[in-house]
Amino acid sequence: MTENPRFADFSFFKTFLKKIKKLFLEKSKIFKKVLKNEKSANLGFSVMR
Repeated sequence: MTENPRFADFSFFKTFLKKIKKLFLEKSKIFKKVLKNEKSANLGFSVMR
């Protein structure tokens, strides 16, 4: 192996970070949606009482 192992680790780390970021963004979108639904559900519930 002639290439620097640290460099290989770095490129792997970068792709790893990209994947995590993507996952995190999708999760936060879902989380926001859930939060919105929960808020409207709570509003509806308090109105119904």
